[in-house]
This record gives sequence, structure tokens and C-alpha cells, in this order.
Amino acid sequence: MNHHTSIHLALLGISVFVGALLAGCADPPPEPVRARVMEPSRFQSPVVRGGLLPVPAEIPLTEQRALAVFQSVGNRRWTTANSEFQTLSDAARGLPTAPAPSGANSAQVHQALQNLSDAITVHDAISAMNYANNITRLTAEMADPYRKVIPTEAKIMAFYERRLEVSLASANVGQLKDTATSMGALWPRLRPLVTARDGEKLASTFGETISHLLAAQQVSEFEPLVEPTKLQVWDIQELFRTTEMP
Repeated sequence: MNHHTSIHLALLGISVFVGALLAGCADPPPEPVRARVMEPSRFQSPVVRGGLLPVPAEIPLTEQRALAVFQSVGNRRWTTANSEFQTLSDAARGLPTAPAPSGANSAQVHQALQNLSDAITVHDAISAMNYANNITRLTAEMADPYRKVIPTEAKIMAFYERRLEVSLASANVGQLKDTATSMGALWPRLRPLVTARDGEKLASTFGETISHLLAAQQVSEFEPLVEPTKLQVWDIQELFRTTEMP
């Protein structure tokens, strides 16, 4: 088995479960999955595109740990969240220091970690979930120049979907609308990647969901859309995990 195949098989094991959100917390701060560990690969410089290098193992590991914290905080499992935060911090210590093309870098991750720690300490669920989710966006951007199963656009869409959940939990209609707008702007870049995997039906369904999200104006209008959005975003990621390019 060659290195490319082993990396591909390792990434097929990704699974994400986002815990239920609880309302009644303060509004979150403004915006600034589980992945298996791959063979260590030191970060040189994030300039190679086209799948020539595998993603350094520390990047998906950090993403995995951030999602675990997101889930635990969403379920108000604070003891577990504290423990998982420590494993997240350990994973982040090995992140490459060179910035990604987007500018995402390990220093931003470490700042988010400090903010996340503070939010967990005071049991601020909404802020903690936002900080954990922001780390997943940073890791998605840091992985962008490398070979991966799930494209960056799908990872960022998942970030936005989780942001919808948090915004709904805090009844933050402004953030709900901003997030829907961001999803609408991203979808034209993600859609052709989905249809290239014979995902025309899924693309059509998700396109309709995006239209409904963009039309929503009140929290009550977003509420019935968030769960279908979560399921469809999961399906999009599964499409990339389980299919090959034709």
C-alpha cells in the first residue's frame, strides 16, 4: 500500500457528532472533524497545492480535539470539556508555524485556545463553542494546501453550520443572518465539487436549503432549517469520504 492510499484510508475514518445546544447563554463573541492521526509529516511551507503533500498530522488532530470540546460544551459536560481541552492544547503544540495562504496560523489557534480556556472556566457555553468552532476553521484553512479527502470548502461549510447552531441557541438573529449569507457565498464554490462526485440530488437539496436560509429573517424562521442543514452538510462530507472522482 503506498503512502497516498494509507493517508486516504486513514481519513475515511473521520466522524463528527455535534452535541445538542442549550439556549439561555450570553451572545457569542464575533467570528474573528474527528480525524485519525496520520503519519507525522513536518510542515515545510504551505505553498504546495494539487495534493502533492499530505496534511501534517497535527492539523486534523487539532480539529478532532476542537470538535470534541465543542460537543462536550454543547452537552454541558464541563468536566469532560476540561479534560478534552487539555488534549486539544497538547495537539495544538505541534501545529506548523508557517502561515497558510489564507493567513491562518498556529498563533491564531493558540489565541483561540486561551479564549476557550477562559470561557470553559466560567462555564460560558456559547462563547466556548464559538471559540472551539473557530479553531476548526483555522485548521481547515491550514490544511488547504495539502492532499485531503474532504475539500476545504466542505470543511468551512461545516464550520458555518455549527455556527448556525450556536447562533440559534443564543437567539442571535444578526449572526444567523450573517452566517446564512456566508454560506450562500461559499456554496457556488462547493457545489461543483459535490456534483463532480455524482451528488446532483444532494446539491439540489442543499441549494434549496441555502435559499431558505437566505430568506429567513427571524429566529423562528431559522429554527426549522438548522437541523436539516446539519444533516445535509454531514451528507456532503460523507460524499467526499466515500466516493472517488469519476
